[in-house]
Amino acid sequence: MDKRRHKRFIKSFKTIFVSEGKSFTGNLTDLSKSGLFISTRNSFAPNSIIDIELLLPDGKISLLKGQVKRVAKSKFTHKNGIGIELIKKDSTYINLLKSLDRVEKNVLILFADIRGFTTLAETLLPHDVIHLLNRYFHMMNKVVIQHGGKINNYMGDGFMAIFDVKNDERDLLCGIKAGIEMLDVVNNHLRPYTQKFFRHDFKIGIGLHYGSVVVGTIGSGDNKIHTIIGNAVNFASHIESINKLLGTEFLISENIYKLVYSSIKVKKIQKISIQGKAGLQTLYEVLGLI
Repeated sequence: MDKRRHKRFIKSFKTIFVSEGKSFTGNLTDLSKSGLFISTRNSFAPNSIIDIELLLPDGKISLLKGQVKRVAKSKFTHKNGIGIELIKKDSTYINLLKSLDRVEKNVLILFADIRGFTTLAETLLPHDVIHLLNRYFHMMNKVVIQHGGKINNYMGDGFMAIFDVKNDERDLLCGIKAGIEMLDVVNNHLRPYTQKFFRHDFKIGIGLHYGSVVVGTIGSGDNKIHTIIGNAVNFASHIESINKLLGTEFLISENIYKLVYSSIKVKKIQKISIQGKAGLQTLYEVLGLI
């Protein structure tokens, strides 16, 4: 969640706090694991202890206890800013903090999918399907980790991996190197293995894109996962699926190519229409490193 949206979200919270038997109201302007900041027309002495009821937009109430650590008078309004160090916080507040653990950042997103796996699976026993998938996922996960990435989500016979990007060219090349090695592992190990024991070919398609996403926790109760969401994720998935149409194995977006063009060998693909994107998009087939 970007800072502006975060602030607007927080300002929808109301607070009722009690000091020396008196009740006061205010608006929450910021919060963290250690404390919160409240805007109010009332003033409080530093180090005073107050009980707080934090009213959340969904109707839940968080009961807190804190100590006033900082009081700042606004130059533009008749309100005071009160910094409160929390002495006691409940599970509702802790869950609230977890739900706000959302960061917008640029990441490298890799999607991979087995070609024709549905047809292959129909010819195998269920135990063999699971065995082959686990063998494939194990080998791919090892490659992704070696190049600084992490598989974040498995989807049937495909998966999504994420690579943090701190230094554009170096970290983007890590994703490309991972894709090249994944293809090497498939062609040198998984493909011969599948042909020998299951009499079926084994190929994969890879799509790689670099873009802005929101990193956060989604789900409910104990069934939550930390993942990424955004148009960049959908675009990376669509790039991977274009491999089927073009008969290619490894495609990257123009965003990546512009940053690493001097380090890779590619074949430029004609401009193509991709679902969810206006206009035509230029993709590049990765042939290797220079």
